[in-house]
Amino acid sequence: MVFAPAIMDCLTPEMEKIAEMEIGETPKVKKESLEKLKKRIEQEPDFYPFMDDKFLLMFLRCKKHDVQRAFKALRSYYLFKEKYSRVYTDFLPSELKHVMAANCYSSTHFRDVDGRLLAIFRVGDVILSSPKQPLTSPASIRNRWDLLQKMRKDFCKSWFKAYLSSLQTRKKWKDTQPNLKIGDIVLLLDDDHLPGSWPIGQVVELHHGTDRLVRVATIKSRNSLFKRNIHKLLLLCPYIRTNT
Repeated sequence: MVFAPAIMDCLTPEMEKIAEMEIGETPKVKKESLEKLKKRIEQEPDFYPFMDDKFLLMFLRCKKHDVQRAFKALRSYYLFKEKYSRVYTDFLPSELKHVMAANCYSSTHFRDVDGRLLAIFRVGDVILSSPKQPLTSPASIRNRWDLLQKMRKDFCKSWFKAYLSSLQTRKKWKDTQPNLKIGDIVLLLDDDHLPGSWPIGQVVELHHGTDRLVRVATIKSRNSLFKRNIHKLLLLCPYIRTNT
């Protein structure tokens, strides 16, 4: 299995097949829609966007190569930049040092098995806290707490079903799946805790079954060692050996 890097200049053959199937993109469609979009831009007075093909393709793809809808999205993008110009001009990363220090966001250097970018958010109590509103009795406090807990559980359940489960697809009796390797970065599933507190670690030892397939792995996190069944591990970033 080959994982695509996070930053790419073009689509892989697998991604091209997905693009054709889901948004009808072919080399011919891409060329024609780019030409039509550029002509539409030229017809708009006092509008001079960045005309790079890769940039314009982002708007065409998100609108399934509907040129008129892509143009509206492009126009809205520049109106947003104008309205919130400070974010795009004078904003400095140093203004968000407290966010970076919280270590609540990170990303991998590789895409997942379907070519999607993988970002890791560690959502804490501050973001998940309920909106402030007047409290009139202990009962209302309890009701808000119950509601908050339900919202958190529902979100985690939906997130697991919609995305995390896709990282752990099992095609039994159809395709042979690659074994984990020493050095792989994985997420350890823990049914007793919220996903935001699940540890991330690196595979340091593999334990094979009688069929010579990896069944259990030893994972090293920042502070601990874990031994887990592979069904409780989600591959985030494969180990790539580099020649130096």
